[in-house]
Amino acid sequence: MHEPVIDDEVRAAVHDFEQELRSLYGSKLRGLYLRPHERVEGVRVADVVIVLDDPERIVAEIHRTTPAIIAVEGRHDVFLHTVIISGHGWDSNEPLGGRGGSRTDLVPA
Repeated sequence: MHEPVIDDEVRAAVHDFEQELRSLYGSKLRGLYLRPHERVEGVRVADVVIVLDDPERIVAEIHRTTPAIIAVEGRHDVFLHTVIISGHGWDSNEPLGGRGGSRTDLVPA
């Protein structure tokens, strides 16, 4: 199996995003996973799975992470598509939903 190709700008954006999330969540941020990106109409799209221990309602977490997403997208030429899942859901292999897709092609960010 070959290592997925993730370009430098996507890696930089995801690293930047992880720093933003660490400042928001601290130790509640269990992990960040990345699916090799694609280009849609010339724009890099990074699918990112956020694993949180004991999240509030997912809708509340979406509202909490949106400013960080907007800030990172403004600094990088990358669109971040995120899926949030609880640590329990991650451990029990719950489906990711939405464009979350399969876990087999995810790599730790």
